[in-house]
Amino acid sequence: MTRAHDATAAAITQAAARLIVRSEDPTVGAVAQATGVARGTIYRYFPTRQALLTAVLDQALLQAQRQMTQANLAGVPVADGLARAVRALVALGDDFLVLVRQRLLTGQDIPAFSLVIALLERGRQAGDLRSDLPLSCQVEALFALVHACLRASKLDAAGPEDISATALRLFLEGSRPPPAGPPR
Repeated sequence: MTRAHDATAAAITQAAARLIVRSEDPTVGAVAQATGVARGTIYRYFPTRQALLTAVLDQALLQAQRQMTQANLAGVPVADGLARAVRALVALGDDFLVLVRQRLLTGQDIPAFSLVIALLERGRQAGDLRSDLPLSCQVEALFALVHACLRASKLDAAGPEDISATALRLFLEGSRPPPAGPPR
């Protein structure tokens, strides 16, 4: 395949991902319009609508695996790992939103996110994060905060560092263990 072919396929899948995260029906016609190509061009790259949707999901999974692997979450202290994890999830952008939507629809875990879950578990065991809440609650809270911050950022055009800092701060404020001492 040529670079032009790859670039066109990437533009098509990116347009479809944008439509999916905006909760629009990603019909072939809508994707063609969003991409600025003819419907026939879409079908040259993806023979069916389902093939296109599968390609969008596959691309999102591949990008998530890349981002999480590059973040090297296991090789750093928990606080640094959380910052890296949130930056990596935010960097995924629409791909993250597609994966969260897929996870909600199917109930299946996203393999690349297992590195984030392991980091949270490590933080709980080390006392860096609350352990009085179910791990699944913390996982869902982190993903929901990143999701909400990404969606809100599209409205106010915040940059990735601002989005990451906001999501991380909100997560840590609720996930840090309470200070030792008598209750107030």
